[in-house]
Amino acid sequence: MNKLSLDFQKYTGRKNHQRWPYYLAIIGLFFLLYAFLQGEHGLIHYWKLTREKNQIQKEITQLKKEQEQLKQEIDLLLKNKHYIEKVAREKYKMGRNGEKVYVVLEETTAP
Repeated sequence: MNKLSLDFQKYTGRKNHQRWPYYLAIIGLFFLLYAFLQGEHGLIHYWKLTREKNQIQKEITQLKKEQEQLKQEIDLLLKNKHYIEKVAREKYKMGRNGEKVYVVLEETTAP
């Protein structure tokens, strides 16, 4: 053995062949860290799925609100004649017999 290895043995109290468990532990730690963070069951994939789930839940909530509004509008259109008249006048620019309907267009400015 050379002087450097003798100094190492004297300093650490170990021989070179006793270091392999540490190398194996480090390699195992890197493997576990990679498996934990990457892959189909990894933490990064879990975060992406959680974010996607939250976005879908927000979209579902918005669509349920929209569906409820549409149900209310259908109910009004089926039961309320005044609402039907209001929609016909505002949305479709309709009027009663003998009434003149004036449509005012907004003036657009040229750039």
